[in-house]
Amino acid sequence: PFSTVLAGHLTGSIDLVARVRHPDGVERFVVCDYKTNRLARSGVTPTAENFRPGELPAAMADADYPLQALLYSVALHRYLRWRLGGTYDPVVHLGGVGYLFVRGMVGPNTPTTDGVPDGLFQWQPPSDLIIELSDLLHGRTGKYLGIFPFLKALEEKRYKQYIRVFLRQYQLAKTCPACGGSR
Repeated sequence: PFSTVLAGHLTGSIDLVARVRHPDGVERFVVCDYKTNRLARSGVTPTAENFRPGELPAAMADADYPLQALLYSVALHRYLRWRLGGTYDPVVHLGGVGYLFVRGMVGPNTPTTDGVPDGLFQWQPPSDLIIELSDLLHGRTGKYLGIFPFLKALEEKRYKQYIRVFLRQYQLAKTCPACGGSR
């Protein structure tokens, strides 16, 4: 169900935000998240090949990490908008996401494919998508209510048992039944 997919994403935390100076001199902020997933099939000894850049998009999708990456990017967008104030430009300052599958990284000798280290998934979500998702979650769009105003409206109807049960799914920390809390 819908609530199962979102349950763990709404309580996570960003492992690292790296400030990176690009060759053009502009500082960009990159969301980094460390992952310890075992990407080999059950019963198969994992190898470095399991962590080649071409293998990682499927692993990302299987674990719903693109949704997590978008939510983390929204959180970074909101923070930078507050922290940098009028100098903040999402197109300039949002540097994308990097998911580091540490089981596929072996330090300075990590193999690369087309210049990308094994174990590294990189993605630059469009800044427009991040801004629109931020506005949607906050309820600043005219078309949709947004998740926060929606949950607040439900709070006013807590006298109904089914509303209390629904809200409890988002207010309690719980273990994901799909992965048993392993991701």
